Amino acid sequence: MAERLVQAFVTVCVCLLVHPSLSYYDPEFELYKEMLELDGLRDQYVDSSSEDFLGDYPQNYVFNVDLLMPNITPQHANDYKCYSVPTPEDTSVFIVGFEAQSLKKAAHHILLFGCEEPGSDEETWDCGEMNTDGKGQSTPCAGWPRILYAWAMNAPPLDLPKDVGFEIGGATRIRHLVLQIHYASVTPFEDGSTDNSGLTLKVTDAPQRYKAGTYFMGADGKIPAKSKVHLETACSYDEEPRLFPFAFRVHAHSLGEVISGYRIQEGEEWTEIGKQDPQLPQMFYPIEEKGLVIQAGDVLAARCTMNNYKDKTVMIGPTMSDEMCNFYMMYFTDSPHLPENDICFNGAGFKWKDYFENIPDKEASELPAKQEETDEKPPEMKMDSMEKDES
Repeated sequence: MAERLVQAFVTVCVCLLVHPSLSYYDPEFELYKEMLELDGLRDQYVDSSSEDFLGDYPQNYVFNVDLLMPNITPQHANDYKCYSVPTPEDTSVFIVGFEAQSLKKAAHHILLFGCEEPGSDEETWDCGEMNTDGKGQSTPCAGWPRILYAWAMNAPPLDLPKDVGFEIGGATRIRHLVLQIHYASVTPFEDGSTDNSGLTLKVTDAPQRYKAGTYFMGADGKIPAKSKVHLETACSYDEEPRLFPFAFRVHAHSLGEVISGYRIQEGEEWTEIGKQDPQLPQMFYPIEEKGLVIQAGDVLAARCTMNNYKDKTVMIGPTMSDEMCNFYMMYFTDSPHLPENDICFNGAGFKWKDYFENIPDKEASELPAKQEETDEKPPEMKMDSMEKDES
């Protein structure tokens, strides 16, 4: 990494900030600008209008930060590439929205990790999705990882509920953001062109009332030829912070039919978190169960119903010829800190029936009706669960 040029996360170009009551020579505004100009990797430009300002001071201002691959050229289909930028050292900021920028339609999926340290000192590096023992590859994070966001299948932008944000930098353990892109094809780059796909993050320096997090569940296994199988996972949640789920996302490749997630209490009381067809846009969908709370003693579980129409066994793995079984639960908490562990992954052979009763076998593997793909904006995320809990 190029010395001090990669010492921080955000650089704001105030030349584009225009407001009738402000000039960029305003000493109060200069102090605000100074707080945001944290010697970033490259200039980040703010798109602004008069509606973005409150009174004479841009307090609680939400600005856009592009986290994009630095014009790389993927060499092989199914390359996983990672790119890291540091977060602010002296102050924390909050991510309150995400929008993917897949400029050449070459990204199969994009993941954003929060790391204490990146998995490599290189500017960009070959990396596996969560871990890898492949030759010459490194993990996205060195040690402790936290998944912040995931995108695939032309999913639309996501705005978090009011007063909810992913806290990064400052005293948090997220000292680096790592962008990971899985390139399913390199055909768009055969002419020597480069890629700067990635994410646009909506960021604010205003503290948010509730901290956001993403709980990831995944399952290993295999899908024999010409068969329909269930891949399942479950983990006890034994931490202090209460989690209030507000959105979920599923991910599989071509064999996935339905992916569902549940909260289990007392080993037998099942409450659906969400379920979806992974062949639809893999956006974060709102959770319909109002007042849902995850707390110590609960179990989080997920099932992927896979239908293998092929003449060969398909394994869970990182390439497009493999499969994946992933369920993401986005939540907020009223705790001052997030859970230490928000990843649940079980190996091949794990089955719900070996541990639980009253399994909603049919409901977990079927959708109520075929859902049509739409170009409409995703439903607005609201905080009904917390409001009901506090009433």
